[in-house]
Amino acid sequence: PAIWLYQSSWLDGHYSELDIMEYVGVDKNIIYSAVHTNKTKEKPENKVGDNITIAGVEDNFHIYGVNWTDGKVEFYVDDPTSPHLVFQETDLSDPNAWPFDKKLYIILNIAVGGDWGGMRGVDDNIFPQEMEVDYVRIFTK
Repeated sequence: PAIWLYQSSWLDGHYSELDIMEYVGVDKNIIYSAVHTNKTKEKPENKVGDNITIAGVEDNFHIYGVNWTDGKVEFYVDDPTSPHLVFQETDLSDPNAWPFDKKLYIILNIAVGGDWGGMRGVDDNIFPQEMEVDYVRIFTK
């Protein structure tokens, strides 16, 4: 499963994606978060991402959140005062580095296979599967 925020318009050419959580079954109990912009896509050394290990993540509900303010995005699991990834940009005038002043939409999805999730193959015996979501809450100013 994954929960992410994605740019609502490609008209301006500035890529923006905030991966609040991605869970890849081949990496048991590891939750990934990442920031994607034109700047982070240009060079591997600009990559912004981190992960957090949560024992038994498949068996329990958790709060996956992001605190998003002008110039800073903090990703957390369960405790908003303890982010596991902080992205802070100093040049807010460069939309290649900070495209997060536009509307994004939220996506909740389950993906199967692909280069990452399918790198060790997919066991068809796991189906059917489901993604249970207790709630989605968005606070704005």
